[in-house]
Amino acid sequence: MNKKLIAVMLIATLLFVGVFAACNNNGSNGDNNEDEYTYTPPELYLDDDAYHFVTEEDGARALNEFGEYIVFATDEKGKFKVDEDGDRVTVVEPFQAYSKDNMVEDYGYKITVPENWVAAEDRIGGFRNTVTNDTVTITVYDKSYQDAYESNFKTYEDLKATEGLTVTWEENVQDLGAECEGVIRFTLKLENKMNVLYIFRNHGNIYKILYESNNATAAVSDSVAICKAISYKPFDYFEPVTDENGKEVTDVFLTQPHSTEAASE
Repeated sequence: MNKKLIAVMLIATLLFVGVFAACNNNGSNGDNNEDEYTYTPPELYLDDDAYHFVTEEDGARALNEFGEYIVFATDEKGKFKVDEDGDRVTVVEPFQAYSKDNMVEDYGYKITVPENWVAAEDRIGGFRNTVTNDTVTITVYDKSYQDAYESNFKTYEDLKATEGLTVTWEENVQDLGAECEGVIRFTLKLENKMNVLYIFRNHGNIYKILYESNNATAAVSDSVAICKAISYKPFDYFEPVTDENGKEVTDVFLTQPHSTEAASE
């Protein structure tokens, strides 16, 4: 690969990944409010002595609307906290993404890591193939589908005339299964390297999955296989998106898709 093409790929990748990275959720329930909480993996709650669970009439542990366990709050001495009416205060623990053996759980998904893949040591949601050195990053997006669509389509428009690159934009992709709605596949190819970005909705959450491949021929099929290995959770983790007037935004998938023609030089 000559120096000019290396420079082109670097600039393009920064643009391509930059939009993706800028939209990653920040580890909260859609904002930085310390009073907001998110789902905690059940495996972290196996010790009943460590948490005082709120239970339903049938004895089942109570969940809130985000699928989180509800627990009674205690003070530093282990005594139950009460409000001004004398009722016990309840809270849910902050989400703790975790990795155990070959299984990883984060906000909106679980994944059993496929053969030859390992979880990134520096972050949850990143994975690397030890044979091909391909990487994948899984993110639950904390804004609307429309916002994800528009920001990434603008990047596609900016890149498609770049010398040496081949970029494609596909809508309503069916490869990922019926539960993944409004799937967009955005690819960027230079020589034998390819980045594949998916944006879609599943159980009310918006997902963005970036697959970076060293084999353009296999990139799409390999990325589909990774996406199908993910188990998506049936909870909405982020507050409804509202416009400037406070009205909830409805994610209606575009009925007039943009051009899906590839652009190359």
